[in-house]
Amino acid sequence: MNTKFFGQYLLEKGLINREQLLSALDAQRKSSPLLGDIAIEMGWINSKQAEKINTEQRRLDERFGKIAVNLSLLTDDQIDTLLEAQQSRRKYFGEILIDLGYISSQVVNEQLYEHKQEASNLGEKIDISLKGSGLDKQTRVVCDVFSRFYPRMMKIATSIIDINPTLPIEKTGQLFWAQKIKGNKDYYLIFGIDAEHACYIASKFLKFDMTELNELSIDAVCEFMNTFMGHVYSKLDENTQPEVHPPKHIGDQLNMSLTPCTTIYLDSGQHQMSVSLGVVN
Repeated sequence: MNTKFFGQYLLEKGLINREQLLSALDAQRKSSPLLGDIAIEMGWINSKQAEKINTEQRRLDERFGKIAVNLSLLTDDQIDTLLEAQQSRRKYFGEILIDLGYISSQVVNEQLYEHKQEASNLGEKIDISLKGSGLDKQTRVVCDVFSRFYPRMMKIATSIIDINPTLPIEKTGQLFWAQKIKGNKDYYLIFGIDAEHACYIASKFLKFDMTELNELSIDAVCEFMNTFMGHVYSKLDENTQPEVHPPKHIGDQLNMSLTPCTTIYLDSGQHQMSVSLGVVN
């Protein structure tokens, strides 16, 4: 599981501001081109073939390279070359902050050490919480799939910043979407975000700008959640074929009782969110 990333850690300590964080994240994305873009640059595939691979990647939740090889569009050797090229171009977040003049190399080195210690402590907290939750395996499945799914759909990484054995705390501006899964147990998956984040997800999902929370953007978040659920539901209960209900926008209040329940809090640097899994009483 990806715990709090370095940029969020520095932001919380007041060593960089949000504008600097977003600027550095943008620079990091530009320094690490997508495998499909590198393959096009090398003349191995064209843009239509790259989009075909990306479409299958979203549908199957598999790595770009595996899908490209299965479609006979690239070879294993070519994938290895692409990965090496991508890695050689990618800059670490701390390097980018130094290059942009936001922070010194000495501070970066000092804070990296402290960040690793905090990440280790959070990892232990997550393990302890999950082992005693009654939803250990199921929550790990949700976290592992979401940590791959969200970056692929939104083109930005996300990391875990906290975990609690309860439903998320209702706060001003927070909105919730819920989806029921009926199997040997009845589960609810609950996604918590604010209106700005909902519009961001809708824009990425629909591929045109959405600036208002309306019926279209709400439905787009439902479809985002439903697509995610397509990668998760069969792994929640291996002894049965679960029945998945359509996701619903349930507003800003959680009038439900789920026991046990686990909520994971995540941050992308741009937005925070919560993902909860619980069993219907």
